[in-house]
Amino acid sequence: MKTVFYALVALFSTTAVMAQQVSTTMVTLKDLITHAADAYPAADANQILILFESQENGLTSDQRFYTEQGINLLLNRLGEDDTVAFATYGSENKVILPYTAIQNKEHILKVLQDHMTKVSKNDGADGIDIAYQFAQDQFSEDVDNKVLMIRNGETTKQRSSEIDLAQAKLTSESEKAKLSAKSPVAQQKLGGAIALTALSILPEVLKVLKN
Repeated sequence: MKTVFYALVALFSTTAVMAQQVSTTMVTLKDLITHAADAYPAADANQILILFESQENGLTSDQRFYTEQGINLLLNRLGEDDTVAFATYGSENKVILPYTAIQNKEHILKVLQDHMTKVSKNDGADGIDIAYQFAQDQFSEDVDNKVLMIRNGETTKQRSSEIDLAQAKLTSESEKAKLSAKSPVAQQKLGGAIALTALSILPEVLKVLKN
């Protein structure tokens, strides 16, 4: 009887660990608008941690444009039950906005503006690790828990190993083996022009870009 009991406890514990998975999508700034158009609105409620790459000299004017318009469109396409949080890695490594309801869009955009105009120096912390620990600590079983990692550069591939490491720290040994077998820890959404991938919402995209 004890054997059955311990087996059930082990099964429950393993299931609980497996359930608490935070999925990752990694995009470049130039693909953020396309991603928002393609991926949302989603069928289920979302809890999204948006992980920005920060730079000591701040963002360029082009980077600020892509960031502002991409996040603006994403917020417009999320549902009333969705929440977003912001975190940074690179020259600044911390959570800058806790999970906030979409209804508070004005406050969310204010935090985004502060981030885009801020110049900071690297404090030696691991922003990716901090972000994933925060996402895991705030995990909600009632929604899809996601990390949207935004790269400033042209490629997202070089950060895959760092995401693997951050997620591995938060999973059991059995779950690590499962992730290793399946591989796709970081789902990449790369390339594609808005005109080709988001024709159905082109008027909405244009409206955002005009504001």
